[in-house]
Amino acid sequence: MLGTRRGRYCDNGLDNISTGTQLHKTQLRPVVIDNIRLAFPNFPAGGNKLAAWIKVESKAILSIHDHVITRNYRISLNHVDNRNFVLQINDVKDSDRGGYMCQVNTAPMMSQVGYLDVVFPPEIQRENTSSDMITKEGSNVTLTCVAKGYPTPNITWRREDSQPIVPLSIERQLGSAPNQVIERLNLFRVSRSHIGAYLCIAMNGVPPSVSQRMLLQIYFQPEVKITNGKIGAHLGATALLSCHIEALPFPEIAWDRNDDTKISSGMKYEIDVAIKEYKIQSVLRIRNLEPFDFGKYKCVATNSLGRTEGRLYLYEIPWPTLAPTSVVISMSSTSQGTNSWNDMPNLNELEHTHSPEKLPQAAKESSSLYDEASNARGSKV
Repeated sequence: MLGTRRGRYCDNGLDNISTGTQLHKTQLRPVVIDNIRLAFPNFPAGGNKLAAWIKVESKAILSIHDHVITRNYRISLNHVDNRNFVLQINDVKDSDRGGYMCQVNTAPMMSQVGYLDVVFPPEIQRENTSSDMITKEGSNVTLTCVAKGYPTPNITWRREDSQPIVPLSIERQLGSAPNQVIERLNLFRVSRSHIGAYLCIAMNGVPPSVSQRMLLQIYFQPEVKITNGKIGAHLGATALLSCHIEALPFPEIAWDRNDDTKISSGMKYEIDVAIKEYKIQSVLRIRNLEPFDFGKYKCVATNSLGRTEGRLYLYEIPWPTLAPTSVVISMSSTSQGTNSWNDMPNLNELEHTHSPEKLPQAAKESSSLYDEASNARGSKV
């Protein structure tokens, strides 16, 4: 995409230089993308005035009056009247940048120079820019971005997940080609926290901005973390054994019994795996626990950089047992010292207990109440 910017070298009493806007280089139809217009508001009307256009830098004559001299097919003339002389440049190119002088055969001769500034948006030169990269943890990494545009682009770096880039060092230099810039992002002693996509973004004020995505993968030996190393469960129940793994490249995960017996998914066992970036959680599900299921287990992770294992222990929790239930009946006496069936405790007031130790004391209390009732009756007789 190309564009233009307005400029002027000298005035000589003339004014109103106007320029167009922007044009895609791939447009096929002829479009006037820039009109350098010289107006003569103080020049009296009448008479034939001849105008010539000249390229300032090369001093090449482009046109005289209504004849185009140059062989550049993109240049044409548009004479609105003898006071306005318009040079049109179609499909503007970078080579069209420069000064354009309009001379009019007045006495004395009048002229004005307009400056055509051709701008174009940034473009990332992918053949010289870093692509996806794989390295080992602890090494140093350099990501390179090369961009070209006019004006010379500015380059910024950011992570696709918006996390900060630390620690970092940025080197900037101009390239060998015109309006080319080279930036290098240096990362030191990278760790797994640096894993992710990095964006090189080039901007120069001419839309659109462009970016290049670079995926950084950092390989390291597996690490196994056991958050709960001892798990208890009842006979006949289902037990869940879990281990957390961090590794790149992604490891092979296996579950073993303590005797190195391999465990595979089936009716008895089920192995589930959840993955997020370089973090993995593996869960071993053991159904319908039997006595021989209790014991030691291993979670083993292996990749090209090494092997690591975590150990867990599954133990039995006995089912609770219930003690026998006993019933104690208490007898009560009236204030007058007499007793009758109506004075017996209601069935709803029976005292229930699971503690056999209370039975002798309760029986003693019941016997005492009974003796007091008998003595009361004897004294009354």
